[in-house]
Amino acid sequence: MKHVPFSFTRRKMLSGGDKKYCKIHPNLAFDGKGTVLLNYIHLLLSGSDVFYGSYICKSTDGGESFGEPILQTALDDSFSDGIRTHYHAVPFYNKHHKLWFGLGNSTLYEDERHPILRNGVSFGEAIYAELDVQSGCFSSHKPLDFPFDASFAVPMGQMIEMENGDILVPFYYASEKHPKCRCVTVRYAFTKDGLKIVFVGEPIIADELKRGLCEPSLERLNGKYYMTIRCDERAYWAVSDDGLRFSEPKEWIFDNGLPIGNYNTQQHWMACDDGLFLAYTRRGAHNDHVFRHRAPVFMARFDEERGCLLRDTEVILVPELGARLGNFNTYRADPKESWLITAEWMQNDPLGWDACAAYGSDNSIWWAKVKWE
Repeated sequence: MKHVPFSFTRRKMLSGGDKKYCKIHPNLAFDGKGTVLLNYIHLLLSGSDVFYGSYICKSTDGGESFGEPILQTALDDSFSDGIRTHYHAVPFYNKHHKLWFGLGNSTLYEDERHPILRNGVSFGEAIYAELDVQSGCFSSHKPLDFPFDASFAVPMGQMIEMENGDILVPFYYASEKHPKCRCVTVRYAFTKDGLKIVFVGEPIIADELKRGLCEPSLERLNGKYYMTIRCDERAYWAVSDDGLRFSEPKEWIFDNGLPIGNYNTQQHWMACDDGLFLAYTRRGAHNDHVFRHRAPVFMARFDEERGCLLRDTEVILVPELGARLGNFNTYRADPKESWLITAEWMQNDPLGWDACAAYGSDNSIWWAKVKWE
């Protein structure tokens, strides 16, 4: 396995808030020429997964400076028979088609504060959004075709653009009939009417687990496709030759055989041409005061031959300052640079903003840049 030296920098952005809402779920998209879009949503601190509004900041100088956040009115909530539907989309840039677009999902609330749940399953559908990069705004959205019966289906943030411009999108989904979450990949082609399904993968099912498998992310290395997967109990990964049929998921471990300590939160890939790294959170970092040990954010080298992380390559990309940093995202800017974006989530049960701020958090968005040397 080839040695991959790297260095990294990090910066804080958009600090502060009103202690009623906080910024979460930040994402980045880049056209490789200078335009970067940064988006996030607002979370109501006094509820659980109560989302409001979607915002985009635009940069035309590669992310050196950004304009003011723009509320995405095309994704405004809709109301019908007392049901509130919240819409969220993540911006992407397709290099082959030179096209900006968005993928996301809707969430249904029975009132202002409570998501609709039946048999433990929430409700909402995947959406496709058109994006006008000049204004930095989504212009419209519509349901995204999904091949399985599902009460909700969520396309996750880390996908693969194929050589012909098709996109291979990892989803997690569930239904009232099958309430345990499942993961699957779907390949889409761009048409004048949006996205059309080309191939459907085989679902990855683990109903023996408490909530199943969810929030998958994809990367590709040396002709193989790798998926990393969130699970309540522990983190998993799987591998595929075609991106559609994956191996049985394996628990994430270090090269000493011990579990990495990640549970009930995301992991994402950091990739260069010569290797894969995993970005993750874990127990055992003097972080028992952080909700689900979701900070700091670590990165370590993946040994694809042994199927483990190399413990002595672990570094902290984003430090722990009291707030959780889970629900981050990563982006492969070019062959020599990868990005990680996350936000200080100012909610630490049973206490809120002040409990996180006591350690130094202020709802900043953190941007880490890894340069592969």
